[in-house]
Amino acid sequence: MLVPLNHLLSEFHVSPKTGFVNDEASLRRLPDSYYEPWKAIGGNLPELIRVFGIRKRIEQLPVLYTSKLKSETEWRRAYVLLSYMTQGYIWAGATPAEVQETLFKDSYDFC
Repeated sequence: MLVPLNHLLSEFHVSPKTGFVNDEASLRRLPDSYYEPWKAIGGNLPELIRVFGIRKRIEQLPVLYTSKLKSETEWRRAYVLLSYMTQGYIWAGATPAEVQETLFKDSYDFC
């Protein structure tokens, strides 16, 4: 038996209207200042992509941990920020980018 698409989407908290962004009061900014480096890039993303500065800015980011995210809404906002930054990093250049493993060697320690 086929299940209506809206039922399947809601089971995975996906909106048919907004995708992974919550239909209701979605969080516009992460409240903890710890995530300011992510917020700064997210707030300036179109310009960083336009001037081809996104890759350099992302490479300068400190490694931030998710331990300060307190609610599902905060987690969703972080997902959106990080996925947009990832897409910008990969596609904002003459060719798609590949990150050198040595660039993030220290961040593999916590995996």
